[in-house]
Amino acid sequence: MKTRVTGFALVAVLTCVGIAAAAQAVRSVPRISIDEVKALMAKKQVVLIDVRDPQSFAEGHMPDAINVPFDHIPKHVDQWKKEKRLLVTYCA
Repeated sequence: MKTRVTGFALVAVLTCVGIAAAAQAVRSVPRISIDEVKALMAKKQVVLIDVRDPQSFAEGHMPDAINVPFDHIPKHVDQWKKEKRLLVTYCA
């Protein structure tokens, strides 16, 4: 089964420092193109975070993405502070 990466809309690119603030101010979060994400994926330089509900995630998601519903993002801040890769959130 082939996953269609182009079928998803990317919402935001987050750095560890900006995760908590981004949960409150999504409009100010930088955006990234799908082509940029694909390049980062190929280099293993990105953590893909699907912010949809678990049912939507189960119906289809980007390869190697993890599911963290948007309202749960603040719970993961401490864990992600250690992450060296770029954190990219998306939804469809």
